[in-house]
Amino acid sequence: MFWWGRLRIQSKDPAVRRRAVEELGTTGDARAGFRLARTLQDPVDEIRRVSALALGRLCDARGVDPLIWALEDPNEDVGTSAARALGWI
Repeated sequence: MFWWGRLRIQSKDPAVRRRAVEELGTTGDARAGFRLARTLQDPVDEIRRVSALALGRLCDARGVDPLIWALEDPNEDVGTSAARALGWI
């Protein structure tokens, strides 16, 4: 499933990317953290928000730095989600 999520996270369709991010956050696979950290830079606010939450669900300390960066996101919901995710790690 990890490879499928990786492919879909690159989709041009935001709905497909969102679903891929959600799925990667439930894998428990530490390799997903790198991909999720990159999606914190997605141009779509909702993708960044869901990415922050998914990264927190992995409970991997390597997600801390990207989430700290996301606290400063121009979209308040993304920053709030990053703060929540940091609490899970």
